[in-house]
Order: sequence, then structure tokens, then C-alpha cells
Amino acid sequence: MYAIQYGYAYRRLCSLTGSFLPNSSFTPHRGDWQAIVDQGLKALGISAVSVEALSDGGPPAPLPYTFASGYGEWTPDHIAQALEQFEAGKRAIDTSRQAPPLEPEVVEAVMECLDGMRHAHAQPGHGVVGFRF
Repeated sequence: MYAIQYGYAYRRLCSLTGSFLPNSSFTPHRGDWQAIVDQGLKALGISAVSVEALSDGGPPAPLPYTFASGYGEWTPDHIAQALEQFEAGKRAIDTSRQAPPLEPEVVEAVMECLDGMRHAHAQPGHGVVGFRF
């Protein structure tokens, strides 16, 4: 019954100790939008992170799980790997001169993800967390 309150408290703690990252490409959610953005990430060679994973799990232990909310995180290692994958994919696109056909809204959302990852990566030990209530 009180599990969701722990989620809200943890979100508040994260907001006090971290930085809010722009998420205008993701709010409000529209159908399977997160999966579409994940497809865009993969089209650019990025498989180390998933937007859907930022809201599919439960909060970190020992916080209790609740089905009414979602939580996920991209660890510093996953972020570093994703940024390396993006750079490799970018080099491949530059070499072939053929970018994957992505809708402008998907490109905007992917760039928002990359900006957030770069922000976290610039602060050693920092990751990205996501909440869904």
C-alpha cells in the first residue's frame, strides 16, 4: 500500500542530488513511443541502453516494488558503451554517406537521450534514472 510512496520519495531524493534532464520528447507518452525511440537508437548502432528500460523495472533494493510505478537506470558503464556505439555508428554513416531513414521526431528524441548521456558521462560515476508514475 505504501510502496508507491517510497517511489515518490526516491524520485525526490534523485531530484535533490542529481540534475533534471530535459524529457520533452517523452512526455506525455504516446502509445509505444519508447519502443519506437529504442528502434531509432538501434538504427544508429546503440544497443547498450533502452528507453523502455527506464520505466519497466522496480526501484532499487531495498525499496519495495509496486506495479503502479516504474523505474529504470542507465549505469555509467552502459552510458559509456552507448556513447562509444554512437560514435562508431556515426563514423559508419559518414563513411557510407547513408543515414538510416528516421522520422524527425525520433531523431529529436534520440538526440535528447544522447544529450542526457553526455551530461551524465561528464560527471564521473553518474548515470541516468527514469521514473514512470
